[in-house]
Amino acid sequence: MAAGSWPEERSLPREPLYARIDGACRNGRFVLMEVEVNEPGLGLHLAPGAGDRFAAALVARIRAA
Repeated sequence: MAAGSWPEERSLPREPLYARIDGACRNGRFVLMEVEVNEPGLGLHLAPGAGDRFAAALVARIRAA
């Protein structure tokens, strides 16, 4: 899903750098189970340079505030 495509995400003050929305389909409808905007284990070690890119995005977000 694209960023900002769920009402729960659109209600945040700005687009998060990370967000996960968990749910399941029940009787043909999406049932929200969890909205997470803070993940302690992002798995940044799994992709080369991911930690640096995420840190740069955080610094840019802070400087823009």
